[in-house]
Amino acid sequence: MKGVDVFRGLKQYQPNITMTQTQQILNKIDHAAIFKKHRARYRSQVWDEKSSINGIEPEQILARHDIPKNPSRKILLIYVDGRLSRIQPHDPDESGFVPLTAADCEESNPNSKVSRHLDELAQREADVELMETAISQI
Repeated sequence: MKGVDVFRGLKQYQPNITMTQTQQILNKIDHAAIFKKHRARYRSQVWDEKSSINGIEPEQILARHDIPKNPSRKILLIYVDGRLSRIQPHDPDESGFVPLTAADCEESNPNSKVSRHLDELAQREADVELMETAISQI
């Protein structure tokens, strides 16, 4: 989250706050630790396309309109705190239903699409915590 975004948020609670004061508050917050905490909550798994998901048979899931018909597709299961949060059937960075490939799904590779996607999801939550922490310090 950019300092100017935090500044705008803090101004809602303290209209006279300055950018310098905002930067001083932000300097006291360990941004990396907040992100790391939220990122640790996320993991992904490539679905085997044979197992049911939450009691729904694989045939029903594969019949969804957003499942690419490409036979080499990979479908990700995204977990937050160990609980299934979403099914990611296509590339999150592309418009339409572009299939994910095996390389896209390598969570151990920090440059893979899934790693970047999980980082983005975690960053959204980290930004909320960062803002709440900054607000608590004014």
